Amino acid sequence: MWITEWRAIDARIHSLIEAGAFFLGTPDSDQHGGSSLLIENAHDTARSIRAFMDHYCNQLQPEQLQCLALFWQKYLADLMPPNGDPSGFSGVTSVVTYLASLRAEFEYLIKDNVAVVRSLVVRAFTHLQRTIVVDRFARLLWAEAFQKGELACEGIGSCHLLSHGIWAFKTSAEGERTDLVLGGDLEAESEVIQRSSIGLVLTEWKVVHSENEIQGKIDQAYEQAKRYRKGILAGFEVASPRYLVMVSDDYLEMPRPREDGEVFYEHLNVAVSPSSPSKTARKLAGTRNASIGSNPERIDTAE
Repeated sequence: MWITEWRAIDARIHSLIEAGAFFLGTPDSDQHGGSSLLIENAHDTARSIRAFMDHYCNQLQPEQLQCLALFWQKYLADLMPPNGDPSGFSGVTSVVTYLASLRAEFEYLIKDNVAVVRSLVVRAFTHLQRTIVVDRFARLLWAEAFQKGELACEGIGSCHLLSHGIWAFKTSAEGERTDLVLGGDLEAESEVIQRSSIGLVLTEWKVVHSENEIQGKIDQAYEQAKRYRKGILAGFEVASPRYLVMVSDDYLEMPRPREDGEVFYEHLNVAVSPSSPSKTARKLAGTRNASIGSNPERIDTAE
């Protein structure tokens, strides 16, 4: 998950800031090349930020990606050879300042937790499908739920999501949050929800018995999901994307995400009795390139 890699970069920047502060606070004349060491370390850190940006460009939010892209473009133009050649005390001041500024802005942009929650949703559904493939007890559980209908599927599905730190809910006819396990109104302010999960997501689960039902079920789920109008709650709840989950016997091809104003609707498929190993492999490989949490816009990060 990208947040883990970012934390490593963040720690490296923090250490560079401390080392730079120590260096700049000494009366040394830099006769042993301390500034060159710090500047080269800063350049390597900037390159790792560029690699991070390229690797996770489909998972980061547009404003996060733009923050990284602008940093790299300016750092490359101002400070890295052959465009720039910082040295000495002023060079250390420059590279450390650029990195410290990037760190502060990017940390601010990820505080809302939205991108983290999206990544957890990807992990949860990937884990769910793989578990069904390898665990016969899980297959039996989901096959039974599939026969019982949507309420059974959304109940055990929401429990699985909670094991990944995601509290899933659906919307009632009145547009209120509804608990997928216990039914009734969901109080997102409750201490249990706040302490046991990282975020809330709106889901609508549908059972699909044949391919010719797909579009009708998706449209039905969409109409139900769009009734929800409350949006983000104190920075805790994820209002977009919303997830329309189609539970089927075998794998189904899902359409691209749907955009409705500022809200995105992702289409997900859970196959309770996947057929051939080759089809399973293609499905699971495709999960890595899924559009869950992807950016509707792509910022050109080329040098």
